[in-house]
Amino acid sequence: MTETYQLENFIVEMEEIGDIPPFQNSSMHDVEFFSIYFEAGRKLLDFTERPNAEYLNRYYEIFKESFNIYFGTYVNSDHPYFDGETVKLLKESLYYKIVYVLRNSPILSSAVAFHFQNALKENFSYLRKLMKKEKIKICSVGGGAASDVVAVVKILDSLAVKMDKKSDFRVTIIDSDVNWKSTCFTVLKCLENFHTATWKISFVQADISNKNSYSPDAIKAIQEADILLIVMLLYEFRNANLDALQTLKDLSEIVQQESMLFVLDIALIDYIRICFGISAQIEGYQLIYENLCDFHVLEDKAREFFFVNYYMKYFKDLRNIYCMSLCVRAWVKTQTKTNSYSRNELQHRFNRCIENYNPINSFLKKDAFEAWKSASVDRKSKADWSERSINEFLNGKELDRICLLTQATQVKELLESAKKELISKSRQLKDEEIKIDADAWEIYISQMKQYGLVKKIAYEYFLFDNYTKRCVEAYH
Repeated sequence: MTETYQLENFIVEMEEIGDIPPFQNSSMHDVEFFSIYFEAGRKLLDFTERPNAEYLNRYYEIFKESFNIYFGTYVNSDHPYFDGETVKLLKESLYYKIVYVLRNSPILSSAVAFHFQNALKENFSYLRKLMKKEKIKICSVGGGAASDVVAVVKILDSLAVKMDKKSDFRVTIIDSDVNWKSTCFTVLKCLENFHTATWKISFVQADISNKNSYSPDAIKAIQEADILLIVMLLYEFRNANLDALQTLKDLSEIVQQESMLFVLDIALIDYIRICFGISAQIEGYQLIYENLCDFHVLEDKAREFFFVNYYMKYFKDLRNIYCMSLCVRAWVKTQTKTNSYSRNELQHRFNRCIENYNPINSFLKKDAFEAWKSASVDRKSKADWSERSINEFLNGKELDRICLLTQATQVKELLESAKKELISKSRQLKDEEIKIDADAWEIYISQMKQYGLVKKIAYEYFLFDNYTKRCVEAYH
């Protein structure tokens, strides 16, 4: 059975399953994302050929020692040669790009797709205007691998199909490293929109950290963009000791009216401060979407399929990152003056910040757990598990559920306490006052992160079964 035939059958099965349950912070497009990045990786280096796979595996052994374990975008300072020529050569090599695409891109595209779609739901006026355009212009800043662009194109393409409309895109990637150009084009050519239309893609080399060095092409791409994507730039800038806040300000000033500014990065208080602070106030912009702490997880069935049929088949240790703690904000540039830190707006933002996900009322609930058990019994029976093994497995999960339910309840109480404190502080503000109680917000965000961590653990225990335990052990 060929890989193509296996993949086509799997996609059909996924389509028959229908919508992902609401407690899964995953994208419905995860199967496609995996397919795109394996196709791109194979075009960059045919790792189905054994010698190529061995070279890539040997590179990854060195990569793991020389770079940080999380995203592999900056060097490991504990390594004795972290500032030497070895690391420089590692990062400049084609292997580095392939590892990034296979390891990081699936989770990044999944996260961007999930939150970009949610952002569109928050502002139908912007969405209507966007979908009426003959050409949608997308600009990614610092997105050499184009993971963010892939996600946005997929979401907008899906919407266009539902509207019986043909979508047309113009894409510009702005990055300081011209060595990403080939990888960027290879990835985007795996999308149907650009198979035979690479003229719709532009790559502009520019030092984003220095506004004075922006070329006319870079400025034009930012000015004309309907969507400006800034994904994982704060992470990269902080590790390079660059002024990310000033760069965000510079970029926001160039963006045209009625365009979206979309920022996604690691969920750290420091990054939230950089991303226009707790207030999220940008002159001339309306904040339309905010999620300050989301534990985003790749869809399990997609991940398991590619883990078994691709990662295990070709690679010794190389695996994809399966979850990330994220903060996300999206603004639309408007002519209307807005005040994101007035009392009314703060309370409105606060209500939007509360996660729809609630483990206590979803799959930790008794009836939801019973439904999960029934589905799990079917899966285990088809996998030839004995009745005794199934019962032992389910009894263990029942104990896990009780433990996690207790933990979730305790964390929820702390979150509610932080929420009340924040509302109390907000009520003390007058609408015209330009100030915000940062301490109360930071306490609230900290508690949100703890609550999100319970979600992540619960998700792993109940949705990934033994497969996840193997992967978690592999990553740690």
